[in-house]
Amino acid sequence: MFSKDEEKEFKAKFWSDLNEELALVKGVHANKVNWTNFNTGIKNIYFRIDIEGDIPKICIDIQFLDAGIREIYYQQFEEFKERLDKSFKGEIKWLPTFEHSNTRTISRISVANPDLNTRNHDEWPAIYAFLIENFQVLESFWAEFNEVFKALK
Repeated sequence: MFSKDEEKEFKAKFWSDLNEELALVKGVHANKVNWTNFNTGIKNIYFRIDIEGDIPKICIDIQFLDAGIREIYYQQFEEFKERLDKSFKGEIKWLPTFEHSNTRTISRISVANPDLNTRNHDEWPAIYAFLIENFQVLESFWAEFNEVFKALK
């Protein structure tokens, strides 16, 4: 069990090391990508790295306040479900409604690896590899299909 200060230091070290690893990774067009603040070009659609319950995951969060608009974008992602399910490495969850920690109802698609735990420092290289590989899959998908989603605006 960690004290509050140890917990804060632990998380800061994890994210700092991850950001160092991400800085070395180029995008699909050999460009520099801000992975931790990825710009989808669509307000209310976010690609995020999340550590929930110490399990690493990549999330597609669809956060439109209007449930109808949120559903349309979620359904558009579902049109690519087979492609994404084949491309991602890990346990994929498709959640049309998800209660975010910010108390908002969103839609979420996530890919996690429940066999990895951020509490185990020895697993950090495998966690970073998992997150990077899946974020690259997502970035490649977005480079190919983002115009389909932008057309929904």
